[in-house]
Amino acid sequence: MPKKSKPQPRQQPPESEPQPREQSPEPDPKSLPDGGEVSREGTPLNMSLESILTVEHTNDTVHPYIRRDVQHAEQVSFDVWIAAVLKLDNSKLKSWIQYIKQHRWHEDSDIQNSLARFATAEKETARYEPLADLSNRILDMARGHLPGVKSYPIDDITMTRNDPSALNRIPEHGPLGAVRKPDLLLVRGEKLETSGSKIVKFDWTDVLKFSEVKAFQLLSDAYEQLKRDRRLPETLKAGGKRKSRRKPQSEKVAQVPAAGPSRGSAQTHPNASSGSKRGHDPEDLEHAGTSKRHSPESSESLVTADGKVQAGGYALEVAACTYGTRLFCLGEVIEDDKVSLWYYDAAGIVRTQETISIIQDFEKYAAVVVAFGCCDPYQFGALPPVIRPPLSSPYPENFPPRTLKGYSLEMTMPKTNERVTLTLQDHIFTQYSLVGRRTFLYAIKTNSKTLKKPLIAKFSYQVTARRAEQELVEIARKAGVEHLPEVHLWGDLWDMSEGVRAAFHIKSEDYEDRVLRGLVYSKYLPLKELFSESCDLLPDMIDQMVDCLHDLRYKANILHRDISCNNIMYEKRRGKIRFILIDFDFASVLDLKGLPVIRSKDRTGTLPFMAIELIEDMANSEKEGYKRITHRLLHDFESLFYVAVWYIVTIPPIGSNAKERTYRTYIRQWEHGTLGQVANEKTRLFCYEDGFERIPIPTQCKTLAPWLERFWSVFRMAFLVKTIYCKKVDKETLGGIVCRSAIKQALAGQSKPSDSVWSLEQFMSAHPYLTYKAGTSSAVMNSDEYNGHASGLHREDGSDASDEDVEPSTTEVVVKQRRNTRKAITTKTTTVKRTTTKKVSSARKITEAKKTTPVKKPIPRVTKKTVTARTMTTRSMVKSKKA
Repeated sequence: MPKKSKPQPRQQPPESEPQPREQSPEPDPKSLPDGGEVSREGTPLNMSLESILTVEHTNDTVHPYIRRDVQHAEQVSFDVWIAAVLKLDNSKLKSWIQYIKQHRWHEDSDIQNSLARFATAEKETARYEPLADLSNRILDMARGHLPGVKSYPIDDITMTRNDPSALNRIPEHGPLGAVRKPDLLLVRGEKLETSGSKIVKFDWTDVLKFSEVKAFQLLSDAYEQLKRDRRLPETLKAGGKRKSRRKPQSEKVAQVPAAGPSRGSAQTHPNASSGSKRGHDPEDLEHAGTSKRHSPESSESLVTADGKVQAGGYALEVAACTYGTRLFCLGEVIEDDKVSLWYYDAAGIVRTQETISIIQDFEKYAAVVVAFGCCDPYQFGALPPVIRPPLSSPYPENFPPRTLKGYSLEMTMPKTNERVTLTLQDHIFTQYSLVGRRTFLYAIKTNSKTLKKPLIAKFSYQVTARRAEQELVEIARKAGVEHLPEVHLWGDLWDMSEGVRAAFHIKSEDYEDRVLRGLVYSKYLPLKELFSESCDLLPDMIDQMVDCLHDLRYKANILHRDISCNNIMYEKRRGKIRFILIDFDFASVLDLKGLPVIRSKDRTGTLPFMAIELIEDMANSEKEGYKRITHRLLHDFESLFYVAVWYIVTIPPIGSNAKERTYRTYIRQWEHGTLGQVANEKTRLFCYEDGFERIPIPTQCKTLAPWLERFWSVFRMAFLVKTIYCKKVDKETLGGIVCRSAIKQALAGQSKPSDSVWSLEQFMSAHPYLTYKAGTSSAVMNSDEYNGHASGLHREDGSDASDEDVEPSTTEVVVKQRRNTRKAITTKTTTVKRTTTKKVSSARKITEAKKTTPVKKPIPRVTKKTVTARTMTTRSMVKSKKA
């Protein structure tokens, strides 16, 4: 077998000519979309939250999102699942079961031995090797004897125990990658044979199938019942110990030579009998609640963590750590002796509705084990033949591959219809995601005479109903938007409904088909390379991206909807840095009201950079009667702020490990825990007066602290406005607070309140259309300063409010502020009178003016003064009073 070559370092693209830059005007206030709440795109039936590696991916970090995917797994009957995935139809299954019964496989001495050890094991870890031995013995007995099984496509396929060894983390994830230890693995035997050590360290690319074992109770009674039903000889004492003498096996047992020591048992695990699956891993000591600890005295102590969620975590690693080589992956969950089978791909999870018993349904279980052994590479998730392996590494001899380097495919040039052959080179990026796009990138070479620039091939599993990325980029380019990627080739390669999912017969309204799409664009450089030593160019990046997002929204009617650290790159043109916004997979075309034209059923996004409102929206989405919100431009601007914080906190090199852990712990909160917990952590950044002071800015970036504080102040003000005025400001800009001009003025230090961390009083007095009355708790509109055009405050229908008469209404809002000091934490509560308005007809105004309200002690001057202090009047009313 030829050796796989390792990925080589990328080369920088050559410098190219700069493009002229055009500034677009601020949108007309009357063109702002309706601010009323509307439903977002579909319902969150399949939550596909994409994550990044900012912190260690422990169970507590990843499992909340895997749990959501597992909860929404599609359930099909056991026979449908094995027919779709294993090609084991009902007739073949019945014939195999009949053969296994007739030849009395259950009387084979090795099978009896494995079943007895499995059934009487008092610790969960003691069940691993008997299960591996059982599977391997079944595979040996079937080869050349079971009808239709002359050999296996992967001839050395083997089940082996893996726990307590952790699978290797890929270099791209480094020490931050997940430490996971599947109990059993189905792998190629050559991995065991070529390993020089007693304990084999597997890669995720080695995994053909994983198994998660859970022990809820002892199984000795079930095995004794099996022996009575099958009239097997007694081989166990009451205490569960094997007799030293074994009775001869029946003459009807298939004459297959004994396998001896199991191929999968070749590994020697020093901690195999400890009874603790993860007790020796420092990471899992921190999360001891999910470790498996058993006591031989009580069967109740045999179960701890959720096996289905743990298996989902293994599927995530297979999808994210195999460099795009797998279309799907397979797993099984064994709870006691009950087996459920699981299929994982970008469209979701499909599991068996019922389980089968290893002991009571032994013949059926044996048939399923053989069916796994009969799978070819495409049944184990190899990419469709449209992406071809190199001639020197054909399947199945060279399956599974380490990467797709050397693989090739063909695309057509859009203008000349020239057929271009793409040959994949070094792997660049794989998205850490299970259900969703699962984007992966490779450098490529082509045989085209016109494509001379360094190129990147991007592959992702897109919802078929969503508009293709190259179409959105072209719309934006024609509209005059800059900082866009240059796209050269594209094509739809494979519909997932054409494969295994077609046999699942899933045609419900909740299912969305996905297509593997390929896209070729010019090669750009990641920001991590630019900011690894200094973040001095971060303000330039934010300035260019603010322009790009604004122009996308108001020139092209497009929202990007997935601003993250990986979706902004850069290139060099004539010695200058130019930033590029990539990855328009989640982008939406908007109608005149600012609503998406096509709505997806999935809720997607890169969690650490999502706006607070969107995270809260997902957290509350399943509540009865909850009304979804609309993704708007201000949410993309908020994501851009999180990108700035992320680069400042995590990228610069830090001297001590303790400091590095402190900085990374802060970012950890953005993707750690439930959606509600993540939203709360982000809310604390803006709801408290000292929120900015909580950001642990490294020493190397202290010079950017004033700039970042001004950026933070924009969203601090937005938080206060939403708290005070709620639905009485437009949803697009919050009264002009979150828009391009406001952000640029704040970052340049030109806005009035930008040089301080506001308290509620400072905010009231500083904002152009609010006046705070000293000595009172009232916040009122300033009639002299207020103007709809000047302040940006507009009605929800997009019209101005400056020329209409209004009627005041006052409600109380309690705003809590907390300031941390070295001595104590104090909380200050301020009660604010919130003034709201509604339209009043002229006739009604004249009628109500004639009415008088009886007062016991009328004091005209005091009453008039009180009304002036607590109401808002228009300019026309002020002028009439002066006249």
